[in-house]
Amino acid sequence: MFFLGVIFFLLSFLTYGQEEKGKYAPIFDLNKYEEMYKTYRETQYKTHKKYPKLELKSEGEKYKYTLDHPIEPKTEGYITAVLRKPKLSYIEGKINSIYKEKNLKLKQFGYDLFENVGKTLSAPIPVGDNYVLGPGDEIIIYFWGDPVDLLGLESEYRTYVDREGKIFIPHVGVIYAWGKTVRELRQELEKLLSRKFRNFSIDISVGKLRVFPVYVSGFVTNPGMVLVPSTYTVVEALALAGGVSKNGSLRNIVLRRRNGEEIVIDLYNLLIKGLPINVKLMDGDVIYVNKIGKTIGIAGSVKRPAIYELKDEKTIQEVISLAGGTTFSTYTYGVKLFRFENNTLKVYNGNLNDSNFLKTEVKDGDLIYIEELKDIIKNYVEVKGHIGYTGKYSVDEYPTLSQLLNVVELLPDTNLYYGEIIRKDLSTGKTKVINFVPKEIIEGKKDINLKPFDTIVFFPEWLYTPITVSGEVEKPVLIPHYPDITLLDALREVKFTDKLRNLKAIVVFGQKSPKKEELLKEEIVKETEKLIKKGEKVSRIVYLYDLLVKGEGNIKLTPGTKILIKKTSPTEKDKSVTILGEVKKPGVYKLKEGMTLYDLIVMSGGYTERAYPKALIFIRERVKKMQEEHLKTALIALQEGLLKSEEGIQAIGGTPQEKALLQLTLQRQQRLLKIIQEKAKIGLGRIALDIPEKLEDLKNSPSNITLEDGDFIYVPSKPNYILVLGEVYNQISLPYIKGKTLSYYLEQVGGTTPYADVDNIYVIKANGRVVSKQTYDSLFSFDWKDGKLYFGRDFMDMPLEEGDTIVVPPKLKVPILWRPLIKDVVQIIFQSISTAVLAKRL
Repeated sequence: MFFLGVIFFLLSFLTYGQEEKGKYAPIFDLNKYEEMYKTYRETQYKTHKKYPKLELKSEGEKYKYTLDHPIEPKTEGYITAVLRKPKLSYIEGKINSIYKEKNLKLKQFGYDLFENVGKTLSAPIPVGDNYVLGPGDEIIIYFWGDPVDLLGLESEYRTYVDREGKIFIPHVGVIYAWGKTVRELRQELEKLLSRKFRNFSIDISVGKLRVFPVYVSGFVTNPGMVLVPSTYTVVEALALAGGVSKNGSLRNIVLRRRNGEEIVIDLYNLLIKGLPINVKLMDGDVIYVNKIGKTIGIAGSVKRPAIYELKDEKTIQEVISLAGGTTFSTYTYGVKLFRFENNTLKVYNGNLNDSNFLKTEVKDGDLIYIEELKDIIKNYVEVKGHIGYTGKYSVDEYPTLSQLLNVVELLPDTNLYYGEIIRKDLSTGKTKVINFVPKEIIEGKKDINLKPFDTIVFFPEWLYTPITVSGEVEKPVLIPHYPDITLLDALREVKFTDKLRNLKAIVVFGQKSPKKEELLKEEIVKETEKLIKKGEKVSRIVYLYDLLVKGEGNIKLTPGTKILIKKTSPTEKDKSVTILGEVKKPGVYKLKEGMTLYDLIVMSGGYTERAYPKALIFIRERVKKMQEEHLKTALIALQEGLLKSEEGIQAIGGTPQEKALLQLTLQRQQRLLKIIQEKAKIGLGRIALDIPEKLEDLKNSPSNITLEDGDFIYVPSKPNYILVLGEVYNQISLPYIKGKTLSYYLEQVGGTTPYADVDNIYVIKANGRVVSKQTYDSLFSFDWKDGKLYFGRDFMDMPLEEGDTIVVPPKLKVPILWRPLIKDVVQIIFQSISTAVLAKRL
């Protein structure tokens, strides 16, 4: 009756979930109920000395059962698998909900590994000759050969390795087996037995394997102690603990030994690269699964769409590689990056040929969707607008526009003098508009071949006037209007005369034919978010930086819209400052009157534990422009001097060899000037500040300067390195060692080259300030160090700090009057390079 009770209990779930068949996963486990049946069967036998008989037969989702009882009539019926929705983790649910149009069903990659491993745990585990024996292993020894010689030995002998690692063999004695392989033990036994017996053979195999406890903790389904055989690895132990939960990391699993050794295991090496996890478990091991790291979803035309945990991967390109790369049907220009920013979901479009887009750094929770060509290319054209039969038509059936016009049926008031074909070039991703005259097509004067994905638009008899763009642009342009054209579409190919931050677009929507006044007003109201007023044209101001960089403020345009690009006034738009790096809430903040650097850092949540305030980078746009002007003046002076030198070479006397040598020197100086012109563009605008380590000390510090619009602040993490540039044998970064001097670091890079200007070596501090021999050396200073009083300071003995940059300039073989000028330029260049490297590497 026990089994009948189980069956009737199951029958109560027969219809659960059937209304959405196909969306659920069956979880009916026959093995589980067969175990119940075995218990019931034994109970029946004890009572009636007869076994009941159970038959289960699958009929689709149902199982027909037949139960023969020893004392009751046969029972028949059906068991239906209980159906339930597959449970998604929070991460899976969140990422799958981002792109609802595609109905994504991404799963977190790799977690089904433990289900598959769990099914094989009970299977026999073969061991080879390289298996290392230990306490608890059962050893089976086989002997055969001359019966006379082997009379005293059993043909098969079983023994266990005891706690001390020993085994006992008759006629041989005690042998230490702990730490030996099966092969080594066989060879030792053969050697020992050969002293007493002849004509014999021996073989060894391992029976029951030793087991020992391993503790599994962290983000696993069933944390606690598990007993594992000696052949098990971390993967099998995790499977015994129910596997890693989907909040746990597959890439940061720590195995801790009794001796304190820690081994970090990344299961992606096994799952993606096929590298084995060869770390065998040992008695007393602890496995700890850390919480999951950053996750990102990738779907569409990739070989392995899933939700991946990131470790060293940072860019879109690296995530695509993680997913196995793209498929052969990938649409190159159909890449979308979905990202949550400032409590809103933003979409960034890109293509696989854009190296800058592929280098975009991904963030936790991002979703990448790569479209397939089968989703994009259809072998049809679409007809829209003022026409009798809109819709999609086969290009194979209607390859030309004239053939298409025979079936779409022009209306009495269709415009016969203006039509448009919107064509998208799938090789470049760009859209172009082809104008045509329907009357010429009908009369057979012209014809146009159609291509898949064309959109043919017909208009009413009143003509759609083009869109004009003028103002702060290189040249005014006329853009044909087409349905659904937006401000972003109209400005995509326009070149501006100033930076985007300084420009705005004044949009004046065009008015259409008064014959359709009420209809047109309704359209304009919809397109411009109800900004129209009766009898007035509609205007809207859109800031170009918001539109073209942030993707905000895009609007649909009506025919005849005029777009005027103008400069913004200083008080027109909210001023802002940016702070990034090691602060708790990095981002862009609105600039308030009198706001200081201290106020901004407090507003951003203060420093993180990794912050290194001494190396704070402060970039100001106004300073950058000033430095650009100074560099421009310096470079012009250098160019003028080179021209004068060239004229002087022609005028002076001397042998042809001397003139040739002077000409060669001049050419080298000209090449140097070109290098200077390129490098001088890097990292300008930095203000060197002495930032105290404690935030509160900054409040009353001279470095607590008042902020300006556009200021950029970057708080790096502790660099732990010293950068060496210039005329040394190896321009590299060296690990920072507290107390080490300038001379020590120069020794580590092989010293200076013969071309180095040793007297003018200088150090750029992490805050941008410069220390040179002239400013540091002093005969009349003293310092108390290591219990001793030292007089005088030597520049080469100066201790360096984290993030310092040593610059060894080249000897400048130029006229004396040029040297200060060139040295200033070189110093600016090296300071800019060190700033750029610091910002990039931290």
